[in-house]
Amino acid sequence: MPRKSITKDHQDSVIETILTLQDEFKDMIENIIGVFEYDQCFPPFKGVALETNLKHAIGYIRYSDKKQDGNNSIAIQKRQIENKANQEGYHIILWCMDKAVSATHKDAINRPWMKVLFECASSETFVGAIFFCEESRVSRQVNDFVRDVHDPLKEEKPTLKFFSTTEPDEWDPTKPHIQAKLLIYRNESEFKKDRAVRYQQNCMQPSNGQKPIRPGSALPYGYTKDEHGDIIIDNTEHKADIVYLINYLSSLGFSNNIIALYLNECNIDSPKGKTWVPSMIDKIIQNLFYQGHLTWNVRKSRSNSARKDLGQIDLFENYHKPIIPLHLAELVIQMRRFKNQFGRNMDTPFILKDLLECKSCKVPLISKNFTSGKSTKKKLVYRCVSCKKYVEIDRVHEIIFKKVFEHLSKNRVVMNKEVMTMLKRWKKTLTQKQENVSKTILHVKEQERFVTNGSTPEEVELANSITSILNQLSGKSTELGNIKDKIEQLLDPVELDTLLTNFFNYESNSLTQVELRSLSLFFIEKIELNFTSVNASIDYRITPFVNLENWISQATADLAI
Repeated sequence: MPRKSITKDHQDSVIETILTLQDEFKDMIENIIGVFEYDQCFPPFKGVALETNLKHAIGYIRYSDKKQDGNNSIAIQKRQIENKANQEGYHIILWCMDKAVSATHKDAINRPWMKVLFECASSETFVGAIFFCEESRVSRQVNDFVRDVHDPLKEEKPTLKFFSTTEPDEWDPTKPHIQAKLLIYRNESEFKKDRAVRYQQNCMQPSNGQKPIRPGSALPYGYTKDEHGDIIIDNTEHKADIVYLINYLSSLGFSNNIIALYLNECNIDSPKGKTWVPSMIDKIIQNLFYQGHLTWNVRKSRSNSARKDLGQIDLFENYHKPIIPLHLAELVIQMRRFKNQFGRNMDTPFILKDLLECKSCKVPLISKNFTSGKSTKKKLVYRCVSCKKYVEIDRVHEIIFKKVFEHLSKNRVVMNKEVMTMLKRWKKTLTQKQENVSKTILHVKEQERFVTNGSTPEEVELANSITSILNQLSGKSTELGNIKDKIEQLLDPVELDTLLTNFFNYESNSLTQVELRSLSLFFIEKIELNFTSVNASIDYRITPFVNLENWISQATADLAI
């Protein structure tokens, strides 16, 4: 047989073996990663000399910072690994690339593509080697890669080899100089981390008394910096308008899922230029940065993206111009409280659920579906559990909303004044309570003179008690002051008029179930329904700031001092 035919047959056999392996790898990758870019993982055969003794290998690449996206880090690591593989007589048939994945904060086996490497290298049909650049690519924690990847694979497949581009021979983690390098890379990461933390602290709490500076990081969607480095609103492509729209829709009771769906249907790109998902909506709604406040250390940890409580984050109020005014922000918060209290499903036909009461029995009405199994028409009712009377929801809604919208239309000016009056009354109450707390603080401090030198157990106990009381009173004074400042902002007549106008301009037939439900919760305290006359009396709320009213009641409770 001619030599060329033998060579071709051999190359076809080698290619077939590689393709079989890659098909097996593909299934493993899809199980771990999901959808992936085929061409980036599996190198082409074009231009490759498939020699008789060619051995298969997996190449591992990693970089830690998203800022490295698009730079030459991958190309450089690939070139170094390919050169090393050629020297050792191997051909890379699979690239495993962990992009923007920290080796300091994530153990080796918990990185997505390291999991792929482990599964593929464990395959019975794979007989080859694993290549990577210097040790910092696989570990920044000294022993995680060796413990969770190297040793288990070597125990399962003793012939499997590991190669680093910085080592002349096979990579052996038991060698002292390699252990030293792993330790050095770990210490280097710790040093960088400490330096970053110190830099952030210096930015947020400058020692020279200057205004805090937001540490280097991407600004939230809807903001940018001007030529002087100051934070300004970015409304290019209507970004700031979209942030406002998201909060506005949320204040009306629409779910994050519905808002995301709406934005996608309108072909509005997300901050990353992709489709919107509910988590993006939630992130924007709960970000205090949009209210003009500088925030830092918001997440509970690097691995836990849940938000800390407000008192645990670094917060600098009124740092830059807000996109979301306080009035709207308060309604968004209030809507979240409504959902926690009455249920998250605002798109319900029982629009007045939790607001109705039987006038005769003085008990809340329940929502009931009386539709029979054979009926094609739904029969939904509000029912009294005491007297067993009920009425269909459509009849109740027609009566109630006719009254509500007549009330809003006729009493616009009066309601506006009542809201202003109530806010001013709250402010006056808070001022008086704050003055009382200040007087009490002075009175408690006078008691300190009875503690001479704290030498006896009684004096120590008294001193500790005084310190504890002073801390509590100081915290209460700060809390009252914060609420008072918030009310001062709410008293802005222009913003308040804009907010209330939105409510007053509603018409019943133009609103969805969600919007009618939200309007009812904001403006109705209680509805007494008379089943005999099928009529109702409505107790209206004075302001839509229900949460703030409750907050003031709690903050001023037990302060009759």
